[in-house]
Amino acid sequence: MQTMDNAVRSNILKTAETLFVKFGIRSVSIDDICKELQMSKKTFYCEFEQKADLVEAVCGRIVGRQHSEKQQAQLLENNDNPIDAIFCYRRPNQREIHRKYAAFFYDLNKYYPEIQQKRVAEKKDEIRRVLSEFLTRGMEQGWFRQDMDVKLMTDFLSRWQSTTSAQLQELEPGEVTTFVDLVSDALVRVVCSDKGMVYYAENYLSKQ
Repeated sequence: MQTMDNAVRSNILKTAETLFVKFGIRSVSIDDICKELQMSKKTFYCEFEQKADLVEAVCGRIVGRQHSEKQQAQLLENNDNPIDAIFCYRRPNQREIHRKYAAFFYDLNKYYPEIQQKRVAEKKDEIRRVLSEFLTRGMEQGWFRQDMDVKLMTDFLSRWQSTTSAQLQELEPGEVTTFVDLVSDALVRVVCSDKGMVYYAENYLSKQ
């Protein structure tokens, strides 16, 4: 059961997230959040010293939801074709999640770049771990090239991921899907074996 202080903080975070996603981070003031909650600014400042602290906390909530253990398990699930996992963002629920928060991360990168950079840095080691396991599994199953150096490819892809993530934040929401399609196509062509390319052609290229 939540304590009173935890309940207040939780309500602030939920309300701020709703308003930030709907109207953009910059457009929503602390006054707006307090008005929505019928809360005094004094109570708000007992939980967050400034708006940047609130933005960082909301970012943590959203990122935690996007990069949950369940989603990582989907990427590493032994029964799932790794090529399908690359394109999991095409699933309706994944596209909806990305669309929902695209404007939030656009504002985050533009007005709070230090929070965005911190978020990327914290995820770097975890991304490398997941990529290494993902590539190894794809090779073991024959979908990925057998001549890959997993460590070097993990280094390359983690750097590439950082670059493309930064580019994503600069795109308008309507441009995101096209960009991610392009990046995913390039990734498949870099890592796939002949067997993997046949599967890709039959299940994705032929349906475009």
